[in-house]
Amino acid sequence: MIQIHYAIADEHNLFRKGIISLLANSPQLKLVMEASDSEEILEDLPKYKPDILLMGVHMSERSAIETLKKIRKTDKDLKVIVLTMYDDEANVIQLIENGANSYLVKDISVEELTTAILKVYEIGYYFSDFMNKTLLKKIVNKVPMKSHFNDADLI
Repeated sequence: MIQIHYAIADEHNLFRKGIISLLANSPQLKLVMEASDSEEILEDLPKYKPDILLMGVHMSERSAIETLKKIRKTDKDLKVIVLTMYDDEANVIQLIENGANSYLVKDISVEELTTAILKVYEIGYYFSDFMNKTLLKKIVNKVPMKSHFNDADLI
């Protein structure tokens, strides 16, 4: 059986602990790092070297996009799954373009989260129905999407 080392980063302690508790039932997943902000992420990733990072959109110091850009400068192989409460199409596009391997809205089931982690680990990406519709819409319409948020709002 494969052992996937994952990290979780979100500014909300209760959310992090809840996800950790739910994923503890998956024998193929092993928590190796936990962070509450982008500075912690950037400092600890080289030490713990997770296979997958579950990262919230809203954290202090910098936006998720800025954090992804910094991560990608030093680690092109780390798989990043962005967790958010926003189903904003433009944010999906921006985050995928900047290195996210998946974008999940926080109302998903633990089964879908586990599936996403396994798929991202195995094939490099996981597209939920929302992501599929968003990406298809962008391709078909070939229209630039404007986010409702600026980078500062995603901190």
